[in-house]
Amino acid sequence: MKFGTTVTVDTPEEAVWEVAIGTPTVNVTDQVAEAAWENPVPEPGYVYAAVPVSMKFLGGKTGDPAELKFTFRASDGTVSSRAFVVFDGQLADVVEVPEGTSTMGTVILQVPADKPGVWGVEHAVLGGPVYFAAG
Repeated sequence: MKFGTTVTVDTPEEAVWEVAIGTPTVNVTDQVAEAAWENPVPEPGYVYAAVPVSMKFLGGKTGDPAELKFTFRASDGTVSSRAFVVFDGQLADVVEVPEGTSTMGTVILQVPADKPGVWGVEHAVLGGPVYFAAG
């Protein structure tokens, strides 16, 4: 999928998320470091990336964005997932999305500094990632 395309992610409860991943900003490592002193330095050979996400919950009373998993799959098969850091505007700060409501936020991932790849979203339990890349 191209960045900005909206995809549907199913849940076990027969509800769905409509999700669009925007163009990531790779190497926001300095911004993550400035956001909070307790944020860890990325592993050697890795940097932090910021991925803008917009999503809408459909079917059910409320949805929790934490049931979605965002990843980066490098060209060598290495998979990176969400980094646990303090950073303003993170999607992780959104706890509940009422039915029919949209929300936006940023997902911070630790990704290889020098490897191209694709960005994915999937349900944390059901799996089946959908990948995004530049068109």
